[in-house]
Amino acid sequence: MEPTLLQILFLGLVQGAAELLPVSSSAHVIVAEKLLGLDPASPSMTFLLVMLHTGTMFAVILYFWKAWKRTFFSSAENFKKMCLHVGAATLITLIVGFALKLLIEKVIMHGSSHDEMEDLFGHLPSVGTALFTAGVLILVAGYLKGRNGNKEPSGSEPLRDSASPSVGSPAPAPPSRPECSWDFPASVWRNSASHSRS
Repeated sequence: MEPTLLQILFLGLVQGAAELLPVSSSAHVIVAEKLLGLDPASPSMTFLLVMLHTGTMFAVILYFWKAWKRTFFSSAENFKKMCLHVGAATLITLIVGFALKLLIEKVIMHGSSHDEMEDLFGHLPSVGTALFTAGVLILVAGYLKGRNGNKEPSGSEPLRDSASPSVGSPAPAPPSRPECSWDFPASVWRNSASHSRS
């Protein structure tokens, strides 16, 4: 069953709202698709999920462009530091994501006729387990950060205050891309408040 325009608009709202929270927007869109009677594992729904993320990415880039330009592109040193952080985060995400993909496809889904990650999209208990696990990891990260007095490691700048949703984020990341940290909604609020004053 292909989604209607109204269903696509609703899924876009779910994606956009969940992107600003420290939760997996992908998993929430998949749960919404299941509740709407759609098959999240179908190629067209996987494509729709990718397009929803693409739209969100462009919206975030557009919204934060001035702050990012001021912060990351103001000097060669800032740009180099940002590239190193993004490169390190990407490399770690690729390593962890590939390891999880192999684990899930070869160990958990062993014996299945289709051992593709997209098949998990149609299995709501797996999506629920992943959401629960991410929630626990977020709570643990928040607890540990609070226990350390919210101190940044020595020699580092609090990048989240410069409107960066993922660099320096304590939130767990799914294999596909980093999700936003607890600090992201606060940075959106601070950033929008500073834009309204200027």
